[in-house]
Amino acid sequence: MRLANLAGRMAGAIQRYLWNADLQKALGSGAVKSCQSSDGLMNDLKHDRVDAGDFTNAEASYRLAQGEHVADERIDCRHHVPSH
Repeated sequence: MRLANLAGRMAGAIQRYLWNADLQKALGSGAVKSCQSSDGLMNDLKHDRVDAGDFTNAEASYRLAQGEHVADERIDCRHHVPSH
């Protein structure tokens, strides 16, 4: 998935992830909802409060092993964030 595909949509990210600032720069701070935990983010995804969720590879693998639907689409924000 391209980061541009998230334009105009709401993305969810777990608080304190190192790349959240880059995601907010790329999408706009109003387009990224901060969640306290991965469970909270999954809940927001299931109830359509966010259109996409940002998980680590380990978290996504765990969710898949538990039988939860987690799309395996990766976005590298480093190529999309304007430099200062």
